[in-house]
Amino acid sequence: MRKREIKKCKYCKKDFEFMCAGSEYKNRKFCGRLCANLGNRESNSKSKMGEKNPMYNERPWNYKTIGAQKGKKGKESHFWKGGISDESKLARASGKWKKWRLAVYKRDNYICQICKEKGGKLVPHHIKIFRLYKDDRYKVENGVTLCSHCHRGLHNKNVNKRIINIYE
Repeated sequence: MRKREIKKCKYCKKDFEFMCAGSEYKNRKFCGRLCANLGNRESNSKSKMGEKNPMYNERPWNYKTIGAQKGKKGKESHFWKGGISDESKLARASGKWKKWRLAVYKRDNYICQICKEKGGKLVPHHIKIFRLYKDDRYKVENGVTLCSHCHRGLHNKNVNKRIINIYE
């Protein structure tokens, strides 16, 4: 037959009632899992620190490979494809691109020129297509500020046009 017992929680100091049925309940000190976690957190975190840690003064199994992946760049990398980086990817990572983008945003006062939403996730859009008109890439007049939603919609509508003009 089960016996009901009332004990005081070691963490929150409240009385709690439980049924004594087996050995796992006899030594119960906390009213619930949350109090047990909070009550034991200090002893749990310190229990395996320093010399008590079973891995103290031991090398990890992969100690020879740690850092081995670093430093393989360019021709040394297994991803190397003969230096065929995408021209537009290189151009969009340049400082010129970043200056152009900020100039376009400032000119348009950080407002999407289609839906007139201020801020949000803005995208600088080229009126003349980036890959075709290399001379006009970094001209502020060739750029316009759009939110990502309007930019996506604009490109979906005008897939085959050489000049994507938002003012059409």
